[in-house]
Amino acid sequence: MGLWWEWSRYTLPSGKTIDDVKNLIATNTSYGLPSLSYTDIKVVADVLGEKKGVVVAVVYLHISGQDYWQVVSCAGAKTDLNELLDQLKILHTDYF
Repeated sequence: MGLWWEWSRYTLPSGKTIDDVKNLIATNTSYGLPSLSYTDIKVVADVLGEKKGVVVAVVYLHISGQDYWQVVSCAGAKTDLNELLDQLKILHTDYF
């Protein structure tokens, strides 16, 4: 079993909500979880998806105003994680 996570600062564009961003991660076929062949995608407090025994989660932690920490994490078999690490960086995309 392996665990990987990475964070970056994310500034929410004016007029957009975190729910807007989470929905794009869950549905965007170019830059979201569907583009990486994740299935069973759920939008709750975070965004979750599963692929070949690896679970990925994306969460936004409020700093202040429009600023958030975006944390992307995944857990699963180490061999599967090694394949996915570079692909998961696409989730740090600015969706707007």
